[in-house]
Amino acid sequence: MTWRLGVDTGGTFTDVIALEDDTGECRVTKLWSDGDDIAGMIDAAIAALGIAPARVASITYGTTKITNAIVENKLACVAFIATHGFKDILRIARQKRDFLYNLTAPHRAPPPVLERNCFEVDERCSHAGTIVKAVDEAAVAALVHEISPECEVAAISFLHAYANGANEKIVAAILGRRFSHISMSHEVSPEAREYERSITTVLNAAMLPLIRGLVASLERMSVPTSRLWFFHSAGGLISPELAARRPLALAMSGPAAGALAAATVARDLGISHAVGVDMGGTTTDCSLIVAGQAALAAEIRIGSVPIRQPTIAVQSIGAGGGSVVGYSHGRLTVGPESMGARPGPACYLRGGTTPTLTDAAAVLGFFGEAADLTRPVAVDIAAARQAFADLAEALRTPVEAVALGTIKLASSSASRAIKTVTMSGGVDARSCVLIAFGGAGPMFAAFIAQEIGLRDIIVPDRSSGLSAVGCLAADPLMTRQWTVRLGMEAATSDAMAQIAGECLSSLRWDFDLIGAGAAPAEESFVGLLRYPGQSYEIEVPIELPFSSDRVTADFQRLHDAAYGFTSSDPWELVALRISIKARSPGFAAAAKSIAACGAELPPTRACFDGSNWAETKQYRRERLSEDAIVVGPAIILDETSTIVVPPEFTAVAQGPHLRLRRLPAESEPAEMATRERRLEHVAAGE
Repeated sequence: MTWRLGVDTGGTFTDVIALEDDTGECRVTKLWSDGDDIAGMIDAAIAALGIAPARVASITYGTTKITNAIVENKLACVAFIATHGFKDILRIARQKRDFLYNLTAPHRAPPPVLERNCFEVDERCSHAGTIVKAVDEAAVAALVHEISPECEVAAISFLHAYANGANEKIVAAILGRRFSHISMSHEVSPEAREYERSITTVLNAAMLPLIRGLVASLERMSVPTSRLWFFHSAGGLISPELAARRPLALAMSGPAAGALAAATVARDLGISHAVGVDMGGTTTDCSLIVAGQAALAAEIRIGSVPIRQPTIAVQSIGAGGGSVVGYSHGRLTVGPESMGARPGPACYLRGGTTPTLTDAAAVLGFFGEAADLTRPVAVDIAAARQAFADLAEALRTPVEAVALGTIKLASSSASRAIKTVTMSGGVDARSCVLIAFGGAGPMFAAFIAQEIGLRDIIVPDRSSGLSAVGCLAADPLMTRQWTVRLGMEAATSDAMAQIAGECLSSLRWDFDLIGAGAAPAEESFVGLLRYPGQSYEIEVPIELPFSSDRVTADFQRLHDAAYGFTSSDPWELVALRISIKARSPGFAAAAKSIAACGAELPPTRACFDGSNWAETKQYRRERLSEDAIVVGPAIILDETSTIVVPPEFTAVAQGPHLRLRRLPAESEPAEMATRERRLEHVAAGE
């Protein structure tokens, strides 16, 4: 009997799911994400699951550590090396204001590299890859002595290095005498757009000490590291060796795993358009799911920082359960700072005294009460109220009203993130089903749905650990994107075969490092096309041998869907994205079993309007039968999550999942409850 483990480490909790392939047995556990001893934590999880280390065939590890470090600006000190005349690129950025017409808006956050740590090398490469000016190695050797001792890592980003990285390699070899951690832009992000490529390279460098320390710590694990995989942002598995070189590939590791699992849920339920909302301890991560597939983006933003690399399109904001609640410039604030696992939210009694979003939920009674549930942490409501006391006194507002305001503020931030990911895909957010998961997602999902105008919510089976399920379901995968710049007339079958072959040879070298073994690999191609003069591209699937007529028809169809028009102008191919994937066993959800005893628990009290307390029904989730209708206000409990059903919402079991639906304003709850018995899957565009 052998087991496969999926592990997702968040800022507060670590979720672990184990699957035995032969019997289909599934075991789950949840631990605190304390400290940096990941090896010790995984060993503790294996012990808690009752599995012998020798029986563990593989571990897939997803983490938000990279995401959280970027959101909270906990970065290593970087020395940035640019082409002569371009060292200010990180400050100039795209030369546009974040809020064009708001003159009172705060200034843009400073770049992650101090001005004194930006340096220049007199070199030049043309856009075609020709070395116009070679590197003066003596000048670079002298430059090394100018770099401050505070710099731990180096990032090199030269103009047009995506076309030829020779000069970057020369400088890296010289800097290697001073730095053990160096990132080069032609390896990290081999594309045009010098600002995006530079900031991506800087962030990759800033994460190198963190990820290499993490990989080194995992060598102390009781399971050999040869059985360990990392889940990366594009939705697949990579080896620890490759992760140690490309830590930014893990920038959305945990959130991407959750989006992948949410897409599986949408596909199983026949939902055509959905948004995944994964609320953990530090961030809330939103993703778009169309036709059962999580959208992939060439570029994402974490906070205000763009990252240029293929990634499952997740919009991440610094508003999670552990996010700090404050008061600044006359308004409440939530995040991005998080209390993490220690000291944690005040209500967890681990030393925290600062109010958090989790404490707001505790103040309002949203955790419920169930003496027969064994949960990983107890909640102290008095401690949560005390954490909010000073803030409530300063605002001259009841504690309950401040707590509800905090939740509404976090919900508003999440709704904006949802609109960002849906509008970028040409989808009306109100036509989507919200799939809520993560430790805090099911608790706040209804408030987010109300804010944005969504009607339907799905809380998946094992919602708290859905990202761990995504890790377990992932395949070995490498994805990379290259700048191509090929006009329609020049894009012949022979030209495309040559370009694809050159890119594939580089990608296959990285894929071999994954250690997928002899498993057959699938190769897929996506072209990024646009009309001349456009700033953004349409993603068009490409098959080899290349057919210009087929690609033209697909481009026009997709362009019309995104922008509402097409043109007779010739297109241009800007970039080529290639993926190599090998199939793994995946994860099959277990069928729901309903206990013979009743689901209803003694009622509790909760506050949904900031002032009045209402009797609130409670239910055990695993005991809800298929025909049960839960009419809010209610709280549905299991060992690792809490689903809040506010007034004007109903909930019904749908297989192993739970569906919440918001009542139309003109309908009576009793009338709507009758209709809920005939719930149907959401059709496309409903």
